Amino acid sequence: MRLALILALGVALAPDTPQGTKTGSPEENLPKTIRRLSHFGERASWSPDGTRIAFRSNRSGNWDIWVINANGTGQVNLMQNVLPATSTETTPAWSPDGARIVYSSDIDSFAYGKLWTMRPDGSDKQRLFPQSSAATDVDRDPSWSPDGSKIAFRRVSAAATGADLMIATVATGSVTRIEIAGAQAFPAWAPDGSRIAFMSNHEGLLSHIYTMAPDGSQISRYTAGPDENAYPRWLRAAPATRAVAR
Repeated sequence: MRLALILALGVALAPDTPQGTKTGSPEENLPKTIRRLSHFGERASWSPDGTRIAFRSNRSGNWDIWVINANGTGQVNLMQNVLPATSTETTPAWSPDGARIVYSSDIDSFAYGKLWTMRPDGSDKQRLFPQSSAATDVDRDPSWSPDGSKIAFRRVSAAATGADLMIATVATGSVTRIEIAGAQAFPAWAPDGSRIAFMSNHEGLLSHIYTMAPDGSQISRYTAGPDENAYPRWLRAAPATRAVAR
């Protein structure tokens, strides 16, 4: 497994992007193989079958979770049936079978986002953990295991003393903390389930990309140099699986 770098900016990407002279509007300056799908969108997540994209947008006046078809049609706000309207939702991620989307919301605990799941049409919204669980901590950046049984995520303590990686069992809601010094974020489960990529500053001030076994052992660093690194994502690439990060 290898680690490379990629940008994830809410646009559709294709290989062999041509070079050209910059004229006209910013949208006209996009390379021909990059197409804008929506405005005011971030934290995009592809459905497993590649037909839809879940993302976060504030176009409604609040930060909500939206779904759009891969061709740019059919944009739907999945939070329209949720009150209060001032809640903030973020970091959507699809389940491996495409049946549910996990996301972070502060709808019933203002300023303390918790993990919820829902169907791709926005129905059947459910908390992942009991409401009393870690009431003043913030949970976000979820990533499903390939078999759908677990979710890795980041938990920021109420005292702001750090950010830890957690592993939750979906069926029971039980949570295990991964013991690593410093602050961790953006876990991403490998397609074969054997590793989790993540960002960490446990070796110094700068954040780098690491991978580990799902139990927190066998930590390996993948990036170096004077730059911050974040948002790792895994790719399926023949002949081996590899990961990408920004």
